[in-house]
Amino acid sequence: MKAKLGLVIFCLLNFVSNVLSAQVTEDAHNCPELCNCTPKNGNFKVKCQDKDLKYTSLEDFGVENLPTNTVLLNLSDNAITHLPRAGFGHLKILEKLDLRNNYIKVVEAQAFYNLTSLKRLDLSRNKVSVLNSSMFDGIPLLERLKLNENNITRIQGGAFNGLPKLKYL
Repeated sequence: MKAKLGLVIFCLLNFVSNVLSAQVTEDAHNCPELCNCTPKNGNFKVKCQDKDLKYTSLEDFGVENLPTNTVLLNLSDNAITHLPRAGFGHLKILEKLDLRNNYIKVVEAQAFYNLTSLKRLDLSRNKVSVLNSSMFDGIPLLERLKLNENNITRIQGGAFNGLPKLKYL
C-alpha cells in the first residue's frame, strides 16, 4: 500500500512539474526578439536594456506580449519617450521596473496602475518634468523610487499619496 501511495505521489509530482515547465517554456516564446527572458523560480527576469530600441512608446515595443509572470523588467538605456496609462498592467507580479536613461517625457496618470507587487521603480535620467497627482496610483508596495536627473519642475499635490510603503526617494 505504501509503495503504491509513493508511486502515485511521485507520478503526481512529476505531472505537476511537467505542467509548470511547459508553462515557463510557453511564456519564454513570448519574449521580444531583442530581449533576454531568464526563468527564475517559475517566473521571468526580462532584460531589454541598451538595445538601441527605436520605439518611443510601450505599444511600439510590445510590452503587452511579455510573459505575465515577469518579476523583473529592465528597459533601461533605450529610446522610450511615453508611458501610457496602465501600460504594464498585465504584469501583476512585477517587482522591479527599470526605465532609467531613456527619453521619457510623458508619464500618463496611472501609468503604473495595477502593479500591486512592484517594490522598485527607477525613472532616473529621463526627461520627466511633471509628477501628476495620480502618476503613482496602483503601486501600494513601492519601497524605492528613483527620479534623479530628470527635469522636474512641478509636483502636483498628492503625487506620493498612494505610496504608503515608500522608504527611498
